[in-house]
Amino acid sequence: MIPINSIAGFLWSLNASVMPKLIPYLFLPFMLSRIGEAGMGYLGASYSIITIMSLIVGFQSFNYLNKFWATFKVEERIVAIRNILIGCIFICLVFSVLFLPIKSLFTILNHFTFIHWFAILITSLWLSIYSILSVVYQFRGEHKKIAMFSSSYVIFHYFFGCSVLVFLESSNWEIMIYVQSLVAAFLSIIAIKKLIGPIKYKIKKNVINEIISFSWPLVIHSVGLAMITSFDKIFLLAKFGAAQTGYYFVASMIGMSLNLIHEAALRLWNPYFYRTIKENKKTERIKKYIHYYSLSSIFFFLIFVSLVWIGNSYINFFDKKQVLIIIIVALAYSVESVRKLYAGFFIVDKRTLFLAFHTITGTIVMLFFNFFFFESLGVLTPAVAMLAGFTSIVFIKLCTVRSLISYNAR
Repeated sequence: MIPINSIAGFLWSLNASVMPKLIPYLFLPFMLSRIGEAGMGYLGASYSIITIMSLIVGFQSFNYLNKFWATFKVEERIVAIRNILIGCIFICLVFSVLFLPIKSLFTILNHFTFIHWFAILITSLWLSIYSILSVVYQFRGEHKKIAMFSSSYVIFHYFFGCSVLVFLESSNWEIMIYVQSLVAAFLSIIAIKKLIGPIKYKIKKNVINEIISFSWPLVIHSVGLAMITSFDKIFLLAKFGAAQTGYYFVASMIGMSLNLIHEAALRLWNPYFYRTIKENKKTERIKKYIHYYSLSSIFFFLIFVSLVWIGNSYINFFDKKQVLIIIIVALAYSVESVRKLYAGFFIVDKRTLFLAFHTITGTIVMLFFNFFFFESLGVLTPAVAMLAGFTSIVFIKLCTVRSLISYNAR
């Protein structure tokens, strides 16, 4: 049986997943009335870019920590974290300098000023730091602190952002991005102090080289995944305009809410998985849990669909297309949760190139559906493309995972 330190630990872990999603839902009616569907469309596209950039800035270093945390001594952990933070800040500075060349390459950035771009980078840096902080607290069993940081971030972002909109009597959606970056900068400073304290920064080339060699395939892998989950808003903004993007974004947020359960479970699963693999290489029990979780994902999805259908029949807030978007997005994230469980085996065996290959394939499938079916499917296209991308990844992963030593160990 998976050891859970306490019911309180699980509830704090669930809180860390729920709060970042719940608060935006609570503020959704106000946001729609204040900045409109077009503003929500631009905001959704900005959030998608933040998601992609945070993965590039963070360089998937949290997976490096997940893999080696149990084998590192305390001093080695501090050195690794210190060098990771230096790398994240350096990547942010590079992308700040390259703003104009990047803007000339991607027309989607025509709406962005340098301040807007810099705010995106600051927020991306915070998300990278938070992912590292989460790994540290997960292994310590301090789920309450993870919840406190994630809750503080989203509450401050929406409370102060919406307050500024009211105070200035403004409908400018960019205000939310600027306030978000200020909150991110404040929490980043606190998190860095929590992670390494007053210790001086020392760059160690061997540590950086080790992190890069381990993580670069995972960067390709994670950016591909981010493309599958975040390309939808960018695609819609380019093809259908801001209003349709906002129409889709509002519905997809509800579909993503099913992912709260999966995220909470994975916060507890990862430390257990890596410790078990490290200690005794017994995987039969792990594989059994994965099968049980896959079945439970189907169960949770069916309950979610029933609740959405019944709830909307009374409230009638969404039209039929939006209900379909909610259901398809929820199914896509259920499939994605299964992918995450199997990914650990590839990380343990250092077969991160396999993960990159799987994700590139899924991204190609997603892009194919987006560009060749948008005329027939319309606004439903990104949701269907996301589902197709994740399904293809899980299929390939199931076909290749049996070749791994860690999967076949007894």
